[in-house]
Amino acid sequence: MIHIAISCVKSYSKLGPYRQTNPFWESLYRRQGFTVLTAADELGRSAKTTRRMLEHFGIVDPEDNRPDARLTFDAKLAQPAFARARRLVVAKSMRQQLGVSVGQFEILVDKKVLEPAVPQSVSKLQWDIADADALLGDLTKDAVTVKGTDADWLPLGVAAARARVDIAHAIDAAREGVIKVALKDGLVGYAAICVRQSDINKLQEKPPELRNLGAFAKEIGLHNSGALTALFNAGHIKATKLFNPLTRRHGLYVTDADISAFHAKFTTPKLLSIREKMDSRLIARKLRNAGISRFAPGGRNFGPVYLADDVKKACSVDTSRERSD
Repeated sequence: MIHIAISCVKSYSKLGPYRQTNPFWESLYRRQGFTVLTAADELGRSAKTTRRMLEHFGIVDPEDNRPDARLTFDAKLAQPAFARARRLVVAKSMRQQLGVSVGQFEILVDKKVLEPAVPQSVSKLQWDIADADALLGDLTKDAVTVKGTDADWLPLGVAAARARVDIAHAIDAAREGVIKVALKDGLVGYAAICVRQSDINKLQEKPPELRNLGAFAKEIGLHNSGALTALFNAGHIKATKLFNPLTRRHGLYVTDADISAFHAKFTTPKLLSIREKMDSRLIARKLRNAGISRFAPGGRNFGPVYLADDVKKACSVDTSRERSD
């Protein structure tokens, strides 16, 4: 009976919208899980692209050699990844959503204001349309509307260029409400976003000549987990609280000595990936296979952080000189 039910589920996975009209079979189908083929059908992608996406999002193991029709995974756990995969678009669609030119888009990408959700090696659909909506939402949440003929307000990019202010700094300041933002009547998207030149000129003040904790976290692959801040709060790493005139706020910054101390004690899959010229997912798998656990004193989760000595002893990987350029 069980074999018959599972066989029915596999056939049932191809029925699409009809599944939702039969709660029993839908429930059984969900418990059975997805295969790469059923996921490809759900996403409207090829099986090859779907498999690369699932591997990138950590849903399936890149070293799992099962064919697409037999490689199963938990459907419920995969839903966030599925939601993001459905939002992925090509660069042209991302530019259109933002309302920017090719040149403006390239600048935003170069300055890390926008980053692809997946590498091009995974899919040509690299960009999460929700990131465009989030950027526009952050910039316009408190904006007022001004007439298109109002000369006091200039396009954000133009004002930043005139003041020789990094566009990323200008956008951060606008997002955080440090400078006022207006929307030019008759324009839409990024093109409508304007600021006063006098406000942008104030951003010319120099920030602390140190790396902020967030930038360092991105360099070592910990920016999505909040691990570095957690390590600081728990007293495992050092950082300095300083005032940043660009944001008019205090922030955490790291000195060269702080960075060296981190590398002497810890390492991450991204750092090992750079050093070993190997995909970070394969690095993480090698660490698991070697029995190396994440740094978690008292059971506390600090994300993908490992003790450098543990890695050196088990994998013969010298991490003591890992540096962020």
